Amino acid sequence: MADRQVGISVKTTVNDSQLRGLKDSFRGVTREMGSDMDELSARTQKYLENLRRAQEVGVTPAYRQQLRQLMRAAQAELAKGKPPKSSRELFRFLRELIG
Repeated sequence: MADRQVGISVKTTVNDSQLRGLKDSFRGVTREMGSDMDELSARTQKYLENLRRAQEVGVTPAYRQQLRQLMRAAQAELAKGKPPKSSRELFRFLRELIG
């Protein structure tokens, strides 16, 4: 015997006020996402500026490798929404290196 799938169709009606409410909540979520992206962009620019400063100082290849590793880890944490452990390590490393 062949397996059969039985589905139930449920129709719902949405009035105009409910639809407006959904649109408004969607707009709020997209605004929040936009501000999160702005923050991420600002942090990335700060990291890149710090990296350029480090290169100007004459960072050794070993330091460059560590910087790259910390940058990758920090970016991965930001993308996954994890706590910024590597970002903090990167900040400490750059602070010691530059200043």
